[in-house]
Amino acid sequence: RLQPCQGGPHMQVSVYGCPSQGHRVTWEYQAEWTRNELKRDGKTVPNEWEWPGDIETLSIDMTHRTFYIEVSSYHPPLTTTAKMWDLEMSLRASLYEAEADRILAMTSQSELSADDRQEIRVFQELLMPESRYRLTLTLHDDSKVPRLKLYPLANVVDWVQDIEKRPSLTKGLAF
Repeated sequence: RLQPCQGGPHMQVSVYGCPSQGHRVTWEYQAEWTRNELKRDGKTVPNEWEWPGDIETLSIDMTHRTFYIEVSSYHPPLTTTAKMWDLEMSLRASLYEAEADRILAMTSQSELSADDRQEIRVFQELLMPESRYRLTLTLHDDSKVPRLKLYPLANVVDWVQDIEKRPSLTKGLAF
């Protein structure tokens, strides 16, 4: 369990080596590939369920002797030109003029290279506070303590786990 105190820490776990050194990520909270699997199965995760910088919990079976747990700062992906402009404006507001000019130059490119994306990450780190967090590891024997008993919401009396979608008030009601 990763509990942030400051910044936006993000947890990745691998059995092959440190993810930052290029090793394959085995488990990741709200991973891109998990979202893609949900989309493939027709189970889209609503954006409201994703809270970068919130508590991250992973339940991992102890299948290996060594696990590499890596915590890094979360940076929202810049998928549109508007988000690049937002970053540029934030850099200017924080008096990083040269970096803001570089972002502005990148927005005119048709495609960003891997070096450009790494440079953008460095610029994002200028604006974000250094992450501080509390990392907790709980080992349990599933035969003695079932996994569902570890999660507090599962033990709440009369907790309904069904999810319902309510109509949007801004779109009006369809009859």
